[in-house]
Amino acid sequence: MSLKLKDLHLTFRNGNRTLFDSAVFEPDTILFHSLVDDLSIGPIGDLSSMDGVKKRKEWLEKTFGDLIYKDKILSDLDNDVATISTIAEEAGRCKDIYIWTGRDSSEIIGTARVLSQIKCDKRIYVLDFSNILVRNIHGEIVSPKSLMQTASFQIKDVAKHFKPQKSSDLNKWESLWKKVQSESSVLRILDKDGAIGHKHETYFDKILLSNSSGEFQKAARVIGQTLADIHSAVSDSYLNWRLQELVQEKKLEFCGRLIEIRDYEVRLYN
Repeated sequence: MSLKLKDLHLTFRNGNRTLFDSAVFEPDTILFHSLVDDLSIGPIGDLSSMDGVKKRKEWLEKTFGDLIYKDKILSDLDNDVATISTIAEEAGRCKDIYIWTGRDSSEIIGTARVLSQIKCDKRIYVLDFSNILVRNIHGEIVSPKSLMQTASFQIKDVAKHFKPQKSSDLNKWESLWKKVQSESSVLRILDKDGAIGHKHETYFDKILLSNSSGEFQKAARVIGQTLADIHSAVSDSYLNWRLQELVQEKKLEFCGRLIEIRDYEVRLYN
C-alpha cells in the first residue's frame, strides 16, 4: 500500500501559527514551512551562493548590529536558505504546493525566490490577497493583506482564493526574482498597482522628519506614526535605522541611548 502524498504549504513570517490555530489542516498530513527573512530590505543578489549570503549578512549586521535581536535577524537568513533547500527537495515528492503570499513586498519576492528554485511537475497554487473580503469578530467586512492580518477563524474563507499557476505565471515569478536580484537598491516596496518598486534607502526619511517636532518625542512614537502613514511598508527596525542615520546627519537631536526604539527620544535639530 503506497503512502498518501502530503500537500506542501509555505507561509511567511511564522504564519504557520495561524494555520495551526485554524484547525482547517491536519498537521500530520501537511508539510509546513515558513520563510521569515525580510527581503524588502538589504542586498539580495545571489542568495544561492555563499558570497551572496555573506554580502547580505554584512549589510544586516552593519545596519542592525546594536539591536538585541540582531542574532535572530542573521539566523533568519541562514534558516531561510536551509528551508528553501528543503522545499526544493520535498517538492518532487509532495502532492500539491500552496504558497500563502500576502500583498507584501517581502512575501512577493520570497514567493518569486522559492518558485525559481522549484523544478517539478506538481500543481502550484499561490494565494491572491488583493481582493479578499472576510468578516471579523464584530461581523464587519475587512480586507486582510497577509496571514499576519488574518485571524485563524478566517482561514477557511481566505483559502478559497488560491490561484493555480500556469507555465506563464511561473515564468513571470522567475523573471521577477531575476529582476530584483539585478537591482542594487536596498529598499523594495509595493507601488499602488502591486508591483515591486526599488527605492533609495532614504525614501522614508522625509516622513520621519515630518513626524518629528521641536520638542523631544519618543523614537517609538515617531516611528509608530510613520508606520501608520506608510501602511507598514517596512519594519520598525528599518525606520529605527533611518532615524538614527538622521541623528548622525544632524537633522535630529537625541537624548537617551541610541539603540532600540524605546531607548531614546528625538527632536528636530535647532
